[in-house]
Amino acid sequence: MKPAVKGALIGAAVIAAAVLLYPITTTRTTTTRTTYTTYITPTPTATTPGRSALTTPAGCTPVPDMLLTRLNSRAKPGYHLTRAAARTTPAPDGFTLIAARVDPGNTTAILEVSTLDDSPLVIASVDEYARQATTWPKSTTADVTTDGVDETVACLPK
Repeated sequence: MKPAVKGALIGAAVIAAAVLLYPITTTRTTTTRTTYTTYITPTPTATTPGRSALTTPAGCTPVPDMLLTRLNSRAKPGYHLTRAAARTTPAPDGFTLIAARVDPGNTTAILEVSTLDDSPLVIASVDEYARQATTWPKSTTADVTTDGVDETVACLPK
């Protein structure tokens, strides 16, 4: 064997042995990224533990925090729905009206939902305040003058 080839083979063997016998260490540099999390403060309802001072009038139901968050997902910039209460109408279709305070302005918006769970199939605005504060479509079933709106507004905690 020629001396150059023999030297190359020996050099390759030495390198291979060094790789197998000595651990290879690598250094990885990472950058730190600051993440900000926005927490939504739950709206006080009669079912929130520790909030026994709130009472719910007969026929009224507290609006779950997850549903209020869903309703706020389509609030227009600068508006926020706060304290809310619900009342199911006695009509055969049985939709549920929700009265919610609109901040700023301290007005009351009336919305309609098909159910009070986390993901109702129907969410619609019933009155002008709801249409002014949110982008939910106009209700085709609820009538602001005859469908228990006053009773639903009375459900709101003072």
